[in-house]
Amino acid sequence: MSDFDDSIIEEFVVESKEHLASIEGDLLTIEKDLGAITPESINKIFRAIHTIKGASGFLGFTTIGRLSHVMETLLSLIRSKEITATTDIIDGLIKGVDYLITMFDDVNTSNEMEIEEIYSRIESYINKDAVVTLDVKTPLTKDSEEQPATVFTIDKTLADSIPKNNNCIYILEYDLAHLAREKLSPVFVLKELSSLGVIVDTRVEKSHIDLKTSDLHSKLIVKVLFATMLEPDMAKECVFLSEDKIKTVTLDMVTSKKKTSEPSKPQPQSEPIKKPEPKIEAKKAPEKSAVAENSQPASSDSSEKNQGESIRININVLDKLMSLAGEMVLVRNQFIQSVEKKKFDDMKNISRHLDVVTSEMQEAIMLTRMQPVGNVFSKLPRIVRDLTKKLDKNIDIKMLGSEVEIDKTILQGLADPLIHLVRNCCDHAIENPEERIKVGKNDTGLITVHAYHEAGQINIKVIDDGRGLNAEKIKQKALKNGLKTESEISQMSEKEISALIMLPGFSTAEQVSEVSGRGVGMDVVKSSIEGLGGEVDLVTKQGHGTTIHMRLPLTLAIIPCLIVSVNGLRYAIPQINIEELVCLNHEEESKGLECADNQELFRLRDFLIPIVRVSEILNRKTRFNKETNIEIINKYHLRPTKEILETKRTYFAVVNVKGERFGLVVDKVIGTEEIVVKPMHSELKVHEIYSGATVMGDGSVALILNVDGISKHANINKFLTTTAENKIVSTQPQNQMKKVLLFKNGEKEQFAIDMSLIQRVEKIKTNKIEFIGANEFINIDNNSLQIVRLEKHLNVSAMNNCDDAFLLLPKNSSKPVGILMSQVLDIVEVSETLNKEIFVQKGIFGTSIIKDKLTLFMDVNGLLC
Repeated sequence: MSDFDDSIIEEFVVESKEHLASIEGDLLTIEKDLGAITPESINKIFRAIHTIKGASGFLGFTTIGRLSHVMETLLSLIRSKEITATTDIIDGLIKGVDYLITMFDDVNTSNEMEIEEIYSRIESYINKDAVVTLDVKTPLTKDSEEQPATVFTIDKTLADSIPKNNNCIYILEYDLAHLAREKLSPVFVLKELSSLGVIVDTRVEKSHIDLKTSDLHSKLIVKVLFATMLEPDMAKECVFLSEDKIKTVTLDMVTSKKKTSEPSKPQPQSEPIKKPEPKIEAKKAPEKSAVAENSQPASSDSSEKNQGESIRININVLDKLMSLAGEMVLVRNQFIQSVEKKKFDDMKNISRHLDVVTSEMQEAIMLTRMQPVGNVFSKLPRIVRDLTKKLDKNIDIKMLGSEVEIDKTILQGLADPLIHLVRNCCDHAIENPEERIKVGKNDTGLITVHAYHEAGQINIKVIDDGRGLNAEKIKQKALKNGLKTESEISQMSEKEISALIMLPGFSTAEQVSEVSGRGVGMDVVKSSIEGLGGEVDLVTKQGHGTTIHMRLPLTLAIIPCLIVSVNGLRYAIPQINIEELVCLNHEEESKGLECADNQELFRLRDFLIPIVRVSEILNRKTRFNKETNIEIINKYHLRPTKEILETKRTYFAVVNVKGERFGLVVDKVIGTEEIVVKPMHSELKVHEIYSGATVMGDGSVALILNVDGISKHANINKFLTTTAENKIVSTQPQNQMKKVLLFKNGEKEQFAIDMSLIQRVEKIKTNKIEFIGANEFINIDNNSLQIVRLEKHLNVSAMNNCDDAFLLLPKNSSKPVGILMSQVLDIVEVSETLNKEIFVQKGIFGTSIIKDKLTLFMDVNGLLC
């Protein structure tokens, strides 16, 4: 165990793991084309492993230092072309990285790790005759009898790698206890030395410290062999040491010796590794192979997982936070002065300013938790590589969108499901080379992992070009295992049958292997993603491949919601599930609402969607059945009460969960709001219709409705209309469809905007518009929005004067704005293919013909920037 402060060790571990992740990726790249190895590619790996070796020796992690030292020697020989890299050598280095990662996972017990197997393997690659070791000794001093000379044993290849201009070599003696008293971190000192020269080797001498006491005056001596271009008079000013702690090494202090052909262990950088006490068994590094990983994901309990964790933040984000904090202080001062001087008229403007600053600060704080999905994607090439060898297949992996960012908590929960899916693709989906050639495919299978943002969510697709799912085989397996009955399967679509693979205990593997066949995997993927507030969709085509589509929220902390009222209480529905809002008067309700097979339905354009009344869900604790539905139909349709008949309007939100739509009827729509998610009380966790709680602006609590749980409670699955296309989604989709809102501004033009870009549409009174100079503003939900008129930005006809208009609030806008519309026409599904030649202008994506009329497609970001 190390004798340093936990924060120093944590910094060392974080940086070392980043180095190891980089090393593994570089080694995998090199392995693919050994003939194309460049000096820079080896130098990059060498520098990273050298940094780990130096720091580990400085901090007393001798086993890490010993293994990284032999890896460094091998890399040095490859770099000098004394050894030619082979697949076996690269594999040995990758295994060495595995051992180092395992030691860093429990760094305080790393010195007890058993590494002889991997150490011997790497050492066997080294040409012993080519390696000369140098003994570097401290110069003799008057008190040398009391303090024996320090000897560093290094390889000549390593010494030769020191840049020629770093011709001054010193042995620096640091007292780490003294550094701690001076508030100097050893890691900081290492970084400073690295910027001035090369740390060749380090050595800890613990004989000076009494480990049984916590005496800060005890000494913990670390000696560093340091090469630099700094002359002695300059060196003492830069290395945080007095002159008597800097020893200059001259050539007569260096002795060379040839290594014999008999394998021998190189002398470690620090004190010799002591044998553990008889009662303590040496720890063995587990085999970090992709095919031997546990299939059960780690617990998602963030309270335990996040303890002691750190996160890297871009300095620009911190600068923005500091600037916004200053703005917040200014707003506070303005508010205090207005209250003291009783200038209450100024408070309206101050509140608007406060709202803008708070929103920007919230966005900046959220950015501090955002991490690129590439942090998880980087693990996948190694998994595919190991499974390719294990399964004797040819498989490539292609990763798109690694730069897409997502909340760190969701990213952690995403790792295990993603690994499961890639492993399943390698084992189940991708065929053997002979089988692929036989059916006219390339002998190398391809797995594509694609991440992208859409509609305020992160979408991740895992696509393979393998054999696809066999629906008949899935049917037989489900019947054999008693998961479904004949009658149930006969009523299922092919897509629903394919989705049976996500049931617990389901597996089509004929025999259990190290990789799969235990019936644990896809159900874990499904439950893990749903536990993160996401959903999983599966599309397959036999003989062509399978696409697993995961949709996840960007964050679990703050989510935009529609606030509604039911039975006098407020509830929140996540906007991620809402497609549109429908408001019906009594006449429209009587025409649109229908009943069929004991279920309320509504004809929304070309679709019949089932209707669920939230008030009935809240009043009935048990899941709905046929009798429950009959009671509800009698209550609202056959024998309605006077109160129901007097209801002027019916509001319902068309929600989408897992590609299936239904309507949620509420009493009143209050508005939209970004809410902070709070955990539910333990008494409410048993109810599937809730997913959390939030505290509203007035201090009252509102429960967050779980749309998926409501659909299960209402038992409406057999009525749900599937909107997802039942086809393979290729990596380059052609002529895909999307939903757009059609609207008008002036009399002449028709506009369209992608529904995924719309936060909501609000009906307004034009006489409520306020003016500040030439700018127009309106108050929506106590927030001031600037109005954007299309005729001021585009060469289109002006909007006519009218009493009522509509305001379109875009998503992800950099400032609070609303686009003015004279008329909302319809929501339609159209092709993504646009004509970009007829009308080219900033703020317009292109044109298309919709309902026999030329339609301009809005580019909101281009319009507003």
